[in-house]
Amino acid sequence: MATSWFHRRDLLKLFGAGSALLVLGRVNRAGAQVSSQAAGPLPTFTGPEANPYWNGVNPFVTYPQKLPLLRLIDRGIQLETPRQYFDRAFTPNPAFYVRYHLELIPNSVDLGTWRLHLEGNFDKPMQLSFDDLVRNFPAVSVAAVNQCSGNSRSRFQPRVSGGQWGNGAMGNALWTGVRLADLLRNAGAKPGTVQFQFQGLERGLGPPGKGSQAFVKSLDVNDPVLNEAVVAYLMNGEPLPMLNGFPQDMGAGVARRGSRALLVPNLAVHLDAQGAGQVPAGGTGHRRERPRAVRRGRLEPRRLSLEQS
Repeated sequence: MATSWFHRRDLLKLFGAGSALLVLGRVNRAGAQVSSQAAGPLPTFTGPEANPYWNGVNPFVTYPQKLPLLRLIDRGIQLETPRQYFDRAFTPNPAFYVRYHLELIPNSVDLGTWRLHLEGNFDKPMQLSFDDLVRNFPAVSVAAVNQCSGNSRSRFQPRVSGGQWGNGAMGNALWTGVRLADLLRNAGAKPGTVQFQFQGLERGLGPPGKGSQAFVKSLDVNDPVLNEAVVAYLMNGEPLPMLNGFPQDMGAGVARRGSRALLVPNLAVHLDAQGAGQVPAGGTGHRRERPRAVRRGRLEPRRLSLEQS
């Protein structure tokens, strides 16, 4: 893992400006167009035999900042990378696969008001701006594969339920950002902490406190992944595409988790049962209670339409 200091001025040039906005439309659901760039007619494979093709059998669609990708579903968005983009070491950002769990995804982020919240059982709860992350913490870069745990599911035999991915639910990128361990060290988890909870910005229509309403993951306080994880704001030297977690995504240096909390706005600490509610290991939001409500980062528009053109 290489360490460096990014000049704030140079980095913000990549993002346009410190207070600039990135907006993907005015609606909660991202729009797409069916692409005419598919290599040929799609086969009529439906199973129950194993998928004989390298990719899943799905239509090509185009989204802003993305090349034509294979769409499994559009709520939450799941897009598979075609085989031809795996002929190089790093997967191009526009071709990188997309995997959301819930249907309501943020389509606007204002870097001037966006905050990363570290809340709960910390000595020093923090609200960090994008400038804070760039200016106050050394940047690290790590080449790492990100892969959905359901990759190649359509090739299983017997077939199993879930998204019927081919082999393209994966990608390799050079991730640059802040060590998660540095953030946690600065906030200082109090004694008795057993897990860290990570909450993404995507939302569902289910009842509050359930996995159908908010996407949440958790890691035990002694999980070695905490020392490898990077809160990344650059992907292959460029700002993350909106559908891959702009302005930042959290991932481990080694692909050891089935999924990641995209668009991370909050870090919350949970105590053991004597102190407060506990998040099940690898929990997805089906939890008992939080020690305190986790506030979401403020989102205001910066335009880049996700509607059909």
